[in-house]
Amino acid sequence: MSKVNFGQYDSTAANNTDVGGVNLAENSMLPSDVNNAFRTLMSHIKDFEQGTDSITKLAIGAGWTIEQDGSNNLLLKYGGTGVLKVTSAGAIVAAGDITAFGSV
Repeated sequence: MSKVNFGQYDSTAANNTDVGGVNLAENSMLPSDVNNAFRTLMSHIKDFEQGTDSITKLAIGAGWTIEQDGSNNLLLKYGGTGVLKVTSAGAIVAAGDITAFGSV
């Protein structure tokens, strides 16, 4: 299957055998394939930056993640445990107490 966005890339490098249909196999790439692979990868990065390509999970620092669940809710987790949820309807749900600093 042609890898046409970030979500289709594999964390095992050897499993990424193409970028947007451009063959990445050793000893078979034409010079134009190298150029086309880089151009395609750059277009994937731009699609992500513009919001036309998305991911479902983002790791931030040590232990924090932001992810989307099966119901299209946004989850903020620490160590795999849900801390905050923003529902697709706009409700905010906290797992514990909320402490406010300053004016509320």
